[in-house]
Amino acid sequence: MKIFRYLMITLGALVSFTQCAHALTSCQLPAGLPMVYNVPLAPLNITVGPDMPVGTVVYRLNFNHPRINGFLCPPGEQFNLPQRLDYINLPMPLSSWNGTPFPGKVYNTSVPGIGVVAWSDINNQALPTIAYTTSNVNSFYVSINVVLSFIKIGPVSPGVITASSLPSIFLEFAPDPTLTGMPQRIYNLSYSGSINVVSQTCTTPDVNVPLGSYETSTFTSKGTVTAWRDASIELKDCPRFYGYYNDTSYNTSAGAGATTTGTAVPNLLTTKITPQNTVWDTTKGIMNVTSSTSSATGVGIQLGWGDSSGSPQPINFNQNFNFNPGNSSLKSFKIPLSARYYQTGNTVTPGRADGKVTFTISYY
Repeated sequence: MKIFRYLMITLGALVSFTQCAHALTSCQLPAGLPMVYNVPLAPLNITVGPDMPVGTVVYRLNFNHPRINGFLCPPGEQFNLPQRLDYINLPMPLSSWNGTPFPGKVYNTSVPGIGVVAWSDINNQALPTIAYTTSNVNSFYVSINVVLSFIKIGPVSPGVITASSLPSIFLEFAPDPTLTGMPQRIYNLSYSGSINVVSQTCTTPDVNVPLGSYETSTFTSKGTVTAWRDASIELKDCPRFYGYYNDTSYNTSAGAGATTTGTAVPNLLTTKITPQNTVWDTTKGIMNVTSSTSSATGVGIQLGWGDSSGSPQPINFNQNFNFNPGNSSLKSFKIPLSARYYQTGNTVTPGRADGKVTFTISYY
């Protein structure tokens, strides 16, 4: 009697399980699955400034999945079809990057300091992820995009990111214990080509600026100034500044033909001027001349951003100046800077009127 009751319970469990299982094969799937897509990397060059913060997205490529129609299931059928994105293979190891974005999900590439991650733009989650779940519909289509992001994860060495160092990806109807015939592959995605990564600085020699000699009678009252003189910062042996592609300016592909290139974010060179003399007025960019027994008094040196032949804007020593070198083949640039004397006292006495500043250039 006890054996009979035990068998009845087991049979009941088996019947219940069978009623919950739905066969994917009872749905009509489009012919030709899985689809195969190969996305070319483009453009061919990016410039990653050495001073860009880690965590900066320096390249983004959106795979806009062409819509696949023709999925048909019996009317009234109750089911859930989770659509799962995952990696087919990972040629490079997981990096130690644990910052934003995608902590613990970024893989190394063939260029030190640049990591890669694939993610879904539906749920903004890195792979592997259930990007979307289709439920209880008679007919539906599938269109699941994948975003590939290159992220600065450390000091960058110039080099080439090859497609062979990047992961390949698949989309499938994920394994589900309530469904038979699972998983079902929908597409395979891979990449081709390469991207050259430029990351270096320019040579910046010291700048000597002759401000000229003046009679003390030139200075008649506080605020009297002399003509602006060129004090531009020279940049030599510069790399090409191709720009980069972030989360608002990126490249797209539908998996067939060429990748559409977005508008590059321009590289910026940020200059900070730090006076080595005492400051007379920070917001007007005026510092006192070097103090010595032979120095002039009542006069300071004012600095301004802009060409000396134009109308330079006085520097605020607390603010940086951004210079866009543009994407060109030029190897040399000038950051326009000007200097002049500025009367700071009621009277000016003769003597030397020297000054010194340091400039720091950061590359983004």
